[in-house]
Amino acid sequence: MDRTRKLGKRIKTVIKPLLSVVLIAGISIGEVLVGGYPFAPVSVLASTEEDTIPTPDMVFQFDNGDTYRGQWSESKEPNGVGTYVYNGIGTYEGEFTNGGRDGNGTFTWLDGSVYTGHWSNDVAWGNGRYVLITGEILEGYFYDNELRSGTFTVVNNGNTYIFGVDLGELNNEIEIRYGNGCTYSGKYSNGKLNGNGVMSYKNGDEYSGKWQNGKRSGKGTYTWKNGAFYNGSWKNDKMNGNGTYIYHDSSKGKSLKGPFKNNKPDGVLKYTTKKGKKYNTTWKKGKCKKVE
Repeated sequence: MDRTRKLGKRIKTVIKPLLSVVLIAGISIGEVLVGGYPFAPVSVLASTEEDTIPTPDMVFQFDNGDTYRGQWSESKEPNGVGTYVYNGIGTYEGEFTNGGRDGNGTFTWLDGSVYTGHWSNDVAWGNGRYVLITGEILEGYFYDNELRSGTFTVVNNGNTYIFGVDLGELNNEIEIRYGNGCTYSGKYSNGKLNGNGVMSYKNGDEYSGKWQNGKRSGKGTYTWKNGAFYNGSWKNDKMNGNGTYIYHDSSKGKSLKGPFKNNKPDGVLKYTTKKGKKYNTTWKKGKCKKVE
């Protein structure tokens, strides 16, 4: 057997670096580097005896200190199910084809980081999950050792950030699970909530609509846990502009439509009762001054 023949292909990193400076809710995640853990190639048998017949229950040690225990091909290559220990790097447990990792398998590094998923031609290829010892998680579809599509999860100061990944890059989709019990799902850019998104608050309220620089701004709907809701314009995180407030079921009122300022009706608004009666009402800083 040719002892110099390399089985499998050397892997530079399990994941190409994902670089992003993220400022969400005032918390800097910073420049995140993912990857940097090499997969060593599978070695050939250390024995120079051509009549050596490997069996699944035997542990073979290679010249570089690697060991393998599992099924073999007739050409004395790991083939089938086995466990390969890379000296000073980590352990792969799973399926092999002609010496290369191929099929389902788990690679565990000495520092505790773990990749579990599908392999092809000795590289991570297919659906998988990569958990780093630092807590970051990459999950989805891997292509040639790179996460091509899926999610990248980071925990920072008690908050969990789940970023969307497309074509190996972070996209503008995010899910945030705040430590205080609130959750956000939607768009972000420049490190802040920007675009359409839904914020579910700990007390049961919910806002769905536009965000700008981390504040509710534009068209949006805020629903209180008692069933009442406001649908209309927002600015600087408050109801500002024209909108419609729908009263909760136990109220005598049905709706209040018109201008709002700093979360309060302000100006001339149309008030409609549950019975369908309509009134023109004048408000100032949230107080009704006139009904006609």
